[in-house]
Amino acid sequence: MTDKKSIRVFCPVHEAAFEVESGPKILCEITGHALSTQFPDSEVWEYCCNCATFAPSQLGKGEKARPYCFTCQTEISTRFACSNCMILSFEGKGKSKGQMYSISDQGIVPACPGCEHISAGSIVSHACDELDAKIFTSREKCSFCLENTRVDFVMPGGAPADTIVCQNCRAVNPAIAAFCGKCKYQLRSSVDITSFGTDDRRTQLLGSLCPNCSTPVPTNSDFCGECGQAVKSSAPPPPPPPPPRQSTGESNILKEAIDAGKSAYYAEKENATAGQLGNPTAIANILKDPIAKVIGIGVIGIILFIGLITAISSKSRVPLPMSISPIIRSRML
Repeated sequence: MTDKKSIRVFCPVHEAAFEVESGPKILCEITGHALSTQFPDSEVWEYCCNCATFAPSQLGKGEKARPYCFTCQTEISTRFACSNCMILSFEGKGKSKGQMYSISDQGIVPACPGCEHISAGSIVSHACDELDAKIFTSREKCSFCLENTRVDFVMPGGAPADTIVCQNCRAVNPAIAAFCGKCKYQLRSSVDITSFGTDDRRTQLLGSLCPNCSTPVPTNSDFCGECGQAVKSSAPPPPPPPPPRQSTGESNILKEAIDAGKSAYYAEKENATAGQLGNPTAIANILKDPIAKVIGIGVIGIILFIGLITAISSKSRVPLPMSISPIIRSRML
């Protein structure tokens, strides 16, 4: 910062915006806690060109770029990452009254609102996977995904070729390319893009041919330069290893253990059945059975009936005449 000035800061803890004096240490006006100790060089800050408000950011720490401004709720359309400090400026689709900064493919004008640095070098459009958003920047390497913002294409033979710069992302492509290998932008208007390639991701080994038109594809390309086919610069993961097979010794031990358990179970069952014969509890359980009761009563009734018949017949015998011979009498009796 060249001169100290008053800036508008948004505190995400209290969700409030206030004016503070710019400097390395930015404090919350409400409770006095520190929002930054080395503004704007250490922590990532975001600046809204529409409402002229700075806000501390969690970008680069797993958080994706949000679609709107926290303060004015403006829908974000373009972003610019300063190459000199940690300020990520953004602008909405519409201009605000009195707006001082604006962003285009030429960078941010008149300069970075945080460090007031005018970006030098060519501005490129970088698709950052970490932010899940496109940003304009003059950095050679993105501060968030740590990937190179420029793509240098070299033909598979290793010899440099004539190049053409993509008007969309500023990536360098071979002069014969019909599509940009970084963003799939159409480089030659004479190519009918509806008749080439698909958006299907097909696995492609590094430095191999396009799976759609067999054109040689550079190793760091995302799309074929001839037909626009999406390619993937990584080999497919190896198949998972097969499950371990059980050895013959382990199978025999397991079988013997199962057979021993079965033998012990049946032996215990037989002992329990034999022991029930002299067990009073088992006899009591048999007597409680209704069928056993009916059979027992029937047997007792038959025994009583036979005894009654025997008693009656013994009393109704007729006395034999005395004239019968004693020998015959004894035989009859």
